[in-house]
Amino acid sequence: MLVNFMKEIIITQRPEKNKTLILDQDCLVFEHLQANLPDKINTEIIVKDNVKVDYIFILESSEDKILSENRNLKLGLNSRLHNYYFYLDQSVHISLNTHIDGQADFQHQVLILTQKKQTVYLQENHHFLYPKSLGKFQLWAIAKDQSKIHVNANVNIKKTAKNTEVAHHQQAWLLNKEAKIELIPALSVEPNEVKASHSAKVSNLACEQLFYLQSRGLDKENIKNLLYQSIFQLILNQLPSEVQRENLANILNKYYVNK
Repeated sequence: MLVNFMKEIIITQRPEKNKTLILDQDCLVFEHLQANLPDKINTEIIVKDNVKVDYIFILESSEDKILSENRNLKLGLNSRLHNYYFYLDQSVHISLNTHIDGQADFQHQVLILTQKKQTVYLQENHHFLYPKSLGKFQLWAIAKDQSKIHVNANVNIKKTAKNTEVAHHQQAWLLNKEAKIELIPALSVEPNEVKASHSAKVSNLACEQLFYLQSRGLDKENIKNLLYQSIFQLILNQLPSEVQRENLANILNKYYVNK
C-alpha cells in the first residue's frame, strides 16, 4: 500500500544520550544508527492525537561493544504508529515501553539477526489504556554461531481498554547448535471484551532437514539464504513505499550468508 506523507524525518546520528521526538503531523521516520553511538541512549517518541506515523528503525554497528537503549513510546487518541525495527549484528540491551491511548492502531514488527558471540536482550512492555485499540506484534529472529537472543515481551490490556484486539506472535531460527534463543511472549488481560492471541516458536535447522534439502541440490549457504530471503520479504512487503522497500533491501542484502 502506498501512502503519501506530508513529512519525512531522517535520523542517521545520535551523538546525544537523550532524545525526544514529538510527532504532530502524518510522517515517515527513517532512523538508521550505525556508528559513534553513546554506550547508553534514552529515546522518547510521542505521537499526537489523530496522527499517522510509519517508523523504520535500524540499528547496526561494527563497534565491538554492547549498546543499551531505553525507548518510551506514547500514542495519542485515534493515532497510528506502525513500527519496523531491525537489530542487525549488534549486541544490544533494549528496554521498550509503550503507552497506547484509545482507538489507536499500533503495529510493531521486529527483526533480530545475530552472529559470533553477540547478545541481544529485548524487554518490551506494551500498555493498552483505553478502548477500541488495535495491536499487532510480530518478531522474527535468527541466531548463528555462538550468539544469544532473549526476548521478553509483555502486552498489558488494562480494565479500561475494552474492545481492544491484539495479536502477539514470535518466531525464531537457530542456525548452529551453539546458538541460543529464548522467546517469552506474555498477555495480561483485565477486561472480558477483548480479542487476544499470542504464540512463540523456535526452530532448528536440524541435520535431517539439511540432508533432505541438500539431497535436492541445495548447499548449506543456499538453504540459509532462502530462510533469510523469506523473512526479509515478509517485512519488505509491508513497508509503506517502494522507495523504502528498495532502500531497506539494499541494507539487508549484506546479511545473506557469504555476501
